[in-house]
Amino acid sequence: MELWKRYGRGLSNRCGGYRMNTGTGNVLRALALMKDGELSEKIKVRYSLRMLLRPLSALRARLLSPPAQRELLCRILDGLGAKGAAKTSSPAVISMYQDSGLIYTALLQSYRLDLMKQDVDFRLLPLLIAGASEDTALHRVMEIRAAEMPAANAYNAEQVRRLQRLKAAHSLKEEGGFAEGMNRLFDSIKVTERNKEKWTEK
Repeated sequence: MELWKRYGRGLSNRCGGYRMNTGTGNVLRALALMKDGELSEKIKVRYSLRMLLRPLSALRARLLSPPAQRELLCRILDGLGAKGAAKTSSPAVISMYQDSGLIYTALLQSYRLDLMKQDVDFRLLPLLIAGASEDTALHRVMEIRAAEMPAANAYNAEQVRRLQRLKAAHSLKEEGGFAEGMNRLFDSIKVTERNKEKWTEK
């Protein structure tokens, strides 16, 4: 049994009295829909709930008022992105926004998990990212960010300068939150899919 299916058994699939359908593909498509500038907010909320809820729960959600539907959608998205992350005094080494492309390729390389084609519960992403192969670019970048700067001396000056350059090149920028990160991850996946099509044509 795949890792994400085994660990996914312990996850609750309910938000209040509504049963969720939080496969990664559904979440990414819902977030992409929310970016659509041509649709009204009412339509975007309604169709996002249709993607993120089981069929019977989606039918029940249609009976809610528009403000109640919007509140339900916010509760679902908050549960996906804001919970389960333990507070720590350690410095941050990953950004869902900045590292979106690295995350996608790391999961593909480590688990052969294509987020647009395989339905892993979205809430398992932190676990899968943490267990990604040490051979991935994402793991190397995280190691660089976590590395402590050694005290400079006459023997390690070049090593210190090299680590300083690497840390500067891969430093985390304080920008973008959960939703922005997921939107960027979705965009990265679509670019990768388009590149695959070009390579196949050649």
